[in-house]
Amino acid sequence: MEADVWKIQVDGPRRRVYIKFTNEDRVKEVLQDSHGQLEYMHDNGEISQVCIELAGMGIKEIRIAGLPPEVKEHKLKECLATHGVIKSIRDKL
Repeated sequence: MEADVWKIQVDGPRRRVYIKFTNEDRVKEVLQDSHGQLEYMHDNGEISQVCIELAGMGIKEIRIAGLPPEVKEHKLKECLATHGVIKSIRDKL
């Protein structure tokens, strides 16, 4: 359903399409229903098998350089929370 799709990114050179859903449950449902395979019909009528898999999921580590020391951890968590769940913050010297 279109309402379940938040963003689509096409990577032409690699022949990949990334779809970001608004709901993780919908991602699981699509994977389960398709068994990781769908058919794509080209303009000329040719049919290609397309593989569907998770991409970009899991824990990510980010580094922020040049952050002033007076920035408190709770403020950093608050700012980053819009991008996902913050598991931990640590100083790296």
